[in-house]
Amino acid sequence: MLKKKSWMLLTLVSAVLISCVMFFCLCNNVVSNNKVASNKVNEKADDEVDKEKDEMDKQKKVVGKIEEESAKAAFNMSKYSVEPKDSNKYLSNSNNSSEEKMVFLTFDDGPNVGVTDGILDILKKNDVKATFFLLGTSIEASDENKQLVKRMVNEGHSLGNHSYSHDYKKLYPNEQTDVDTFISEFDKTNNLINSALGYEYKIRAFRMPNGYMTRKHKGDKKVDVLIDKLKGRDSYSIDWNSLSYDAEAGKRTPKQLVENIKKTAKNKKHLVILMHDTKNETLECLQELIDTLKNKKYTFKVFR
Repeated sequence: MLKKKSWMLLTLVSAVLISCVMFFCLCNNVVSNNKVASNKVNEKADDEVDKEKDEMDKQKKVVGKIEEESAKAAFNMSKYSVEPKDSNKYLSNSNNSSEEKMVFLTFDDGPNVGVTDGILDILKKNDVKATFFLLGTSIEASDENKQLVKRMVNEGHSLGNHSYSHDYKKLYPNEQTDVDTFISEFDKTNNLINSALGYEYKIRAFRMPNGYMTRKHKGDKKVDVLIDKLKGRDSYSIDWNSLSYDAEAGKRTPKQLVENIKKTAKNKKHLVILMHDTKNETLECLQELIDTLKNKKYTFKVFR
């Protein structure tokens, strides 16, 4: 009987020991698996961190390149740029004592693929720079137009703001400037320019649709409020003192456009020429116009 009890006790102890060993092995296996899983999670997290770091490094290089290109463009432009806030003395030719004859080629309402790109080709061929007053609706009209904004800056031209809509009824209800609407459109177009370029471009020149002097002649009592507000943001209104009449009613030949500019430029040492990079005739007359201005010893400048 004693032997039987001893055997039963021994069997029970053995069973307990075996259970303990199995439990220990099971726990050890779970811990080991958890460590493996944890290591995999850590490795994955490390990989994600490395990827994010690589992406950040790439972005820094891109931003650095953009800033470098922008700085180079700004340095090069300083050789042929004029302060926008000084535009009135060039428009009025009040500083005719200066011996240098200057011309500012300005283009409104673009960019417009099919015309603007052709204009840029001719300007590049002749090593001439221009000021483009951009329309917000034109910028967002197509990806090709956005690329033209980049090309303008990359090739050393200056950008100005020409509102978003060019809608007289919105901008000048009852022939009075709606200051809040105009500034809203001004900001919207600036944002579209920055988005197209991929970085912030400080707009220091703007041209009012219909022109500042036209607003004054129409008795617009609010236009100077707008001018003062934008001056406070270091942006200045640019009108013109010579034009091709390329946007007026009736079709004109390229030759007629050049003749119109000659007539309106007569006896002026400083020319701010209004044209539109939405007209094929403007593209077709540009080479002759540049040749004429060079023969008359004009230096090409931009407002920046």
